[in-house]
Amino acid sequence: MQRIKDDFTHNRGSELTKLYQFNRKINVYTSLTKDECLELLDYLKTNGIYPDVITFTTLISKLNRYLDAKDIFDLMTTETYTQLSQVKPNEITLNPLIKKVNHVEEGIELIQDVSSNEKLRLYPDIITFSTLLGKVKNT
Repeated sequence: MQRIKDDFTHNRGSELTKLYQFNRKINVYTSLTKDECLELLDYLKTNGIYPDVITFTTLISKLNRYLDAKDIFDLMTTETYTQLSQVKPNEITLNPLIKKVNHVEEGIELIQDVSSNEKLRLYPDIITFSTLLGKVKNT
């Protein structure tokens, strides 16, 4: 975490340039813990940078547990680290999250939750369903 923070401190340019460089840095990591993700989000907030959908999508993809990934996904809607009018979950964010579910039923519940949320207006795409079908253990 300290290496990412140190690299971020040395980045020059606009907020968008810094965020782009930050996103590239975290993308090279194989996995992160939920606490590390929260620490990084706090660090961005402290430095006046709002994470974008790519930041959240990357963080979600680096988590191993569904519930941790769902917590990070949900942070987008709480506007704790961002403003919903500017950044909200989309299909690209939903698909890495659906990969984390343990059972098809959990995935269906997730799809129902996000689809019924008027604020999000998020609907699964073919990749979402294809990923969910990969979770099926029998025909």
